Amino acid sequence: MGKNVIIACDFNSKEKLERFLDQMEGADPNFYCKVGMELFDSGALQGFNPVQIVKERGHKVFLDLKLKDIPNTVSKTAKTLIDAGADMINLHADGGLKMLKDASVAVNEAYAEYQHEYDEVKADRDMPGRLEDLEKKLNNRPILLGVTVLTSMSEEELRNEIGINKTPMEQVVSLAKLCKEAGLDGVVCSPQEIIAVKEACGEDFITVTPGIRFADSKKDDQTRVATPACANILGSDYIVVGRPITNAENAIEAYNRCKKDFTEQVTATNEIKNAKGYIENLKKKIVNPSDVVAQKLIEASAFKVSTEDPFLLKSGLGAPIYLNNRDLYKSPAEQKLIMDYLAKLVEEYYPHCEAIFGTPMSAISFGALVAERLGLPFGFVRPEKKDHGIVATFEGPKKEGMKIVQIEDLITSGVSSLDSITPLKDFGADVLGIAAIVDNDFVPSQKLIDKRIEYRSITTMSKIVQYAFEQGLITEDEINQIWAYKGNPKDESWMSDVAKGNIAQKRLAKK
Repeated sequence: MGKNVIIACDFNSKEKLERFLDQMEGADPNFYCKVGMELFDSGALQGFNPVQIVKERGHKVFLDLKLKDIPNTVSKTAKTLIDAGADMINLHADGGLKMLKDASVAVNEAYAEYQHEYDEVKADRDMPGRLEDLEKKLNNRPILLGVTVLTSMSEEELRNEIGINKTPMEQVVSLAKLCKEAGLDGVVCSPQEIIAVKEACGEDFITVTPGIRFADSKKDDQTRVATPACANILGSDYIVVGRPITNAENAIEAYNRCKKDFTEQVTATNEIKNAKGYIENLKKKIVNPSDVVAQKLIEASAFKVSTEDPFLLKSGLGAPIYLNNRDLYKSPAEQKLIMDYLAKLVEEYYPHCEAIFGTPMSAISFGALVAERLGLPFGFVRPEKKDHGIVATFEGPKKEGMKIVQIEDLITSGVSSLDSITPLKDFGADVLGIAAIVDNDFVPSQKLIDKRIEYRSITTMSKIVQYAFEQGLITEDEINQIWAYKGNPKDESWMSDVAKGNIAQKRLAKK
């Protein structure tokens, strides 16, 4: 797939469309024409077919109708648009997974029908015209796209008017993942989100980017914009350009300029400089929750290092590092941010969750905070059965078949998690998995692996250690001991004689 320019034909009459296409007669005909709602509806009201007009001129059509309705309606409409000759169609990604999947299935079924008909017509050899039409269809499968966040929308509008408590980039990436899961080919997003989408969904996942302006053009009603050259460097697959071409005195000249900047290697020094600056600013906005949470735990003093006086773990092992997430109680700003990420983790990986349970005692409060954010009921299993009142084994909702996610602050061996999960399963709950702040990847969670309990975490102990080392909080000698400990936590050869003596005393005191 090569890069291509899509010209937004936002006209309201047949005459204006044909006049523009006349102006483009001498241009390379490989560009797409975007037929949006204004032109499509004008055609329906005035009695002309803009898709047919464009196709007869030899151009491809991006039918930009942004479908969103109940899944059955959208899937049938998608099939109709394919039959009409659209080369690219889009749907609102926030219509949900089922709507997106059904549309994708409808496209697959349509092409299975085309293939079947092609085989029959080819065998009979009595409909050469139809055979040619079917060959064109089979060789030109339409691109199915999800619309993420409109390029005209700012973060303030997204948050204050739509009620989505995410940055545009976070929302775009979330919806892009949904589209990929549904089987779509790519998404429509602004230039600002290209890198993040490619990182989340892969380089082959198509990005179609509106909001393209020349450096000397007006932004018009676009908010998140870039130049064609910048979109090229960012990795966009298709750019949508409207008024800079359609309103230009010389449309072919404007198109050629746009195509050259977007499809060829950028050589203009200023363009490269501007694009690199643009990308550096974008990278600052691409928030990786794993990195942020690792840093915030360090700032909250939850991470501790002591190689000479090792920490005694519940398992009896001695460790040079320890993470006390309860220190977040003293850091409300860090706690709020981390709880927001933990709630997003549940939303992303366990969308069918019906209740949140917190592992006692360390994650009861965190579980309650996550449940509040998600608007879900909350509960926890008691470490010991209550011996008075209602004599309860656990607090919170109790319903057979209820889909539950367990919240953990730190996953190590998995013993404490299983102690809480087992009673939930015993009464018939469907435990979807565990969502944790940190996975202590220094100690394998073998108990959870053996029981086939799925678990997810925002960040890992390894990342926290690496960040602490980079910030000078861990010395060179300490980091070597820590990595030796990670290789085999049961092997205490990483310890000095002093450390071995100290941990032996702690074990005796525990007895």
